[in-house]
Amino acid sequence: MNDIDSLLQGESVNIEYKVALPQNSEKYIKTVIAFSNTNGGTIIFGIDDQKREVVGIDDENIFKIMDAITNTIEDTCVPKIFPNISIRNIKDKSVIVVEIPQGHLRPYFIKSKGIQNGTYLRVAGTTRLAESYTIKDLILEGEHKCYDSQLSRHTPLTTEKINDFCIYLKTIAIKYSITTSEKNSVKDLNANKLESWGVIVNQNGEYYPTIAYDLISGKSKDQPSIQCAVFKGTTRGFFIDKKEFSGPLESQVDNTMKFLMQKLNCTMKLVGMHRIDVYELPLDSLREIIANAVVHRSYLEPGNIQVAVFDDRVEITSPGSLLLGINIPKIKEGFSKLRNRTIGNVF
Repeated sequence: MNDIDSLLQGESVNIEYKVALPQNSEKYIKTVIAFSNTNGGTIIFGIDDQKREVVGIDDENIFKIMDAITNTIEDTCVPKIFPNISIRNIKDKSVIVVEIPQGHLRPYFIKSKGIQNGTYLRVAGTTRLAESYTIKDLILEGEHKCYDSQLSRHTPLTTEKINDFCIYLKTIAIKYSITTSEKNSVKDLNANKLESWGVIVNQNGEYYPTIAYDLISGKSKDQPSIQCAVFKGTTRGFFIDKKEFSGPLESQVDNTMKFLMQKLNCTMKLVGMHRIDVYELPLDSLREIIANAVVHRSYLEPGNIQVAVFDDRVEITSPGSLLLGINIPKIKEGFSKLRNRTIGNVF
C-alpha cells in the first residue's frame, strides 16, 4: 500500500476528511486538538467523508486556504501546535493534507474555551470532549508525573503503620517465591525503601501516604475492584456466575486467579509418579495479564477491571487509554511504559 492508498482508506483514529474548509474553524480545530492529545493524525481537505470521494480544492485558492489553516491553528491552539501542511495530487485533483504530530506538552486545548471545555481526544474515528479525569491524567503526563505517586492525604503515617506495611509486602514476596533460596533471599523493607519507590513521601521529617500506598493496602476511599463474570456461549448475552473482588491490590489478583481456576476446564497428566493439573489456558499467562491490568490501568478514570470468561476465550479489560508514545504495533513488539510507576515498583 502506497502513501496515497493509505490516505484513501477511510476515516479512522488517525484520519479525518473535510470536503472543504469549514466557515466555522472549530469544526476542524477540535480534531487538530484531539490528534495532538492522542497519537497524532492527518486531516485531508478535499475529500467527501460521506462518499469517500475526492472532490479536490480549487487551485486558485489553495495557497490562501493553506495559510488560513496555518494561522488558525497557531492562533487557536494552546500550547502551540506545529502541523506539516502540503498539497497532494489524488486522482488528478489537488487536496490539502494537514499532518498533526503527537504532542509532548499535553493537554492541548482551544484557547477561547479553556482547558476544561476545550480539550478533545480522538476515540476510534470520532473527536470527543475530554472528561475531567482524562484532563488531569494528561496534565500529570505532560509534567512527567504519575498519579499514583501523588500525596493522598495530609495525615502522617505512624512508625507502626509503616512497619506493618513493610511486613505485609515482605510476606507477599515470600508467598510468591517458589524455591527455598528465593524465600530466604527476600529482604526486609523499611521507610527509606518505600520512599524510594514513591509509596510514602517525607515532608518535614514525617512520612505521608501516596495514592499508591492507599491502593496497595486497600485503604483508598475510592478503592477500585476486579469484576469477574462467566458467560454462556461467546457473547455477553447471558451470564452464569459473577464475583467482584475488592481490598488490597494483591488480594484482588489472587482472588481473581482462584475464580478463574474454578471456572476454567482442567484435565490432568502424569509426569513420572506425579499428577499435574493442566488448565485450558496457561495460569502463568493469565496471572501476568491480570497483574498488568492492575499495574497499568488508569486510577483516575472511574470503572473497574473486568474479567469475562466465555466458552472460547477469556477477556481482561482495564480502564484507561494508551499512554503517550505507545501504540498497538509497539505493544506487539514488546514495548512497555509504566502508567503507575510506584505500583509498578512494588509489584
